[in-house]
Amino acid sequence: MLWRIAEVVHAADLDDDLFDAPEAPGVDAVVRGLTMTGTDP
Repeated sequence: MLWRIAEVVHAADLDDDLFDAPEAPGVDAVVRGLTMTGTDP
């Protein structure tokens, strides 16, 4: 299970075709949205 999460994060971060991770664009959108909601202390 942890390897699958790592594959999704890899695909979202690097946007390459190394892994088949259809969830990657959604994860990328969520992370980008979170960066717009607050400040990093």
